[in-house]
Amino acid sequence: RPISRVQLYLLEDDDRIKAPAEIKLEYWDGKSWKEVPGQKRNFQKPEGHRANTIDFPEIKTSKIRAVFTHRAGFYTGLTEFEAWGKATLPLAEASVPTNNIAYNKTGKDFPKASASYTSGFDKASEINDGVSNFRPEPRNRWTAFESTNPSDWVQIDFGKEQKVGCLMLHIYDDGGGVQAPKDYKVQYWNGNDWADAEIVKRTPSKPLGGAVNTVVIKQVNTSKVRIVFTHRGSKNFSGLTELEIWENVQPED
Repeated sequence: RPISRVQLYLLEDDDRIKAPAEIKLEYWDGKSWKEVPGQKRNFQKPEGHRANTIDFPEIKTSKIRAVFTHRAGFYTGLTEFEAWGKATLPLAEASVPTNNIAYNKTGKDFPKASASYTSGFDKASEINDGVSNFRPEPRNRWTAFESTNPSDWVQIDFGKEQKVGCLMLHIYDDGGGVQAPKDYKVQYWNGNDWADAEIVKRTPSKPLGGAVNTVVIKQVNTSKVRIVFTHRGSKNFSGLTELEIWENVQPED
């Protein structure tokens, strides 16, 4: 699509989340990520609770992203990311990548999400509905809030064997009773029992809440995958707003 303006609505909560120190705007040229040329910004430095507008000469691209340099001691947050350009209205609803083999928004039996424990406020089925929301409302997540277990798992049952090589964990963290886990591991069903997947790379290396955590594993053939979370504490439980599973690492990664 042709794009000539981006607006970023930056979140601040005066506690853990502040406007970033810097924003780098990039577009996908079909082979790699490139910095958007000729940018003009309404704020010299990123501003929280404001629409940060970036105008630039029109480019045609299939993907655009903002790369944030966090302010020292804080994290970055967004309430909305808008991209503007010439288009025929009304726009079609954004589609979910078809290669996400965990996705199930249609209510079909598989892929099926389940968990060892689910808070009464949440639903395991919402981790693979294609909706990722790191804010408390509108609520769309699984959490283990009020679990009596030191660790809990979430599982995707494909209903048939699939190749799995990459997982993307959208970790929910409200800064209170639900926080990023102390650690997690990926397991797959080998036909007889659960086995630990061989981790090739984790980004970031330590679990980070309010962000997408990417795990690349040595590819396996399996009918089920689960994430086993070690909770941060006896009053701090793990949560996910979405879980994506891919056969291979996405090219831009």
